[in-house]
Amino acid sequence: SYGCNLNKYKTEDTRDVYQCFNKNNFREFRGKNKTAILKEFAIDRIKTNFVDPMLFKGSEVKIIGSLDSFYEAPLFFANPSIEIFANGVDILFNTILKLFELHKNIQIIICMKGGLEFSYVQKWIEYFSKNKYWNGRWVFIDGILNESKFLAASDMVLLPRRANMNGNEHFLAMHYGSVPIVSRNGILNDTISDIFDDISGGNGFKTKTSLLVEGDSNEIFIATVLKALSLYQ
Repeated sequence: SYGCNLNKYKTEDTRDVYQCFNKNNFREFRGKNKTAILKEFAIDRIKTNFVDPMLFKGSEVKIIGSLDSFYEAPLFFANPSIEIFANGVDILFNTILKLFELHKNIQIIICMKGGLEFSYVQKWIEYFSKNKYWNGRWVFIDGILNESKFLAASDMVLLPRRANMNGNEHFLAMHYGSVPIVSRNGILNDTISDIFDDISGGNGFKTKTSLLVEGDSNEIFIATVLKALSLYQ
């Protein structure tokens, strides 16, 4: 669990995840968490406001888009703050767009508390909403999550941070069995070992360079995501 406080984050607690799991039953039981999340964000549940309230902290939640519970695809998760540049929110949206344009077999959950207050984010969500071919492949949540339920269900977590912000999301992701895809910046560079750099001890995927160097940050990050997606599949 790479530094996580196991007394605070216990996978034995069914309030935190839909189906408890350990290293022995990981493949079987963790898949049940993914199935549960996909069903919660099906279009019918969202329209009837029937999404599990235990997924969120508080009632002020806005959900746009939906997921397809019958669509077999790797599930990505992203939960950046509204610090758009520091969190690489622009890189995140450009990565999602590129994956869709390349017809990659994916679904994604994006959560950004207060994100819809920013015109930049609104424009991206409107753009995604206008393309009917992407329906059922993405959902955007403006609210505060019970993150463990999402991490226990997601295959990979996208963290294209530019700034060296301290946080434990990548630790939690690994604790709940979700593979982090990160920028080679700050604490992420210090604590994530790329599987291609360390075949025996690798615990995620990192960009080849920092996202603050000269060059296209979008291309640097998408190359890492495509590599991770290819290996995962």
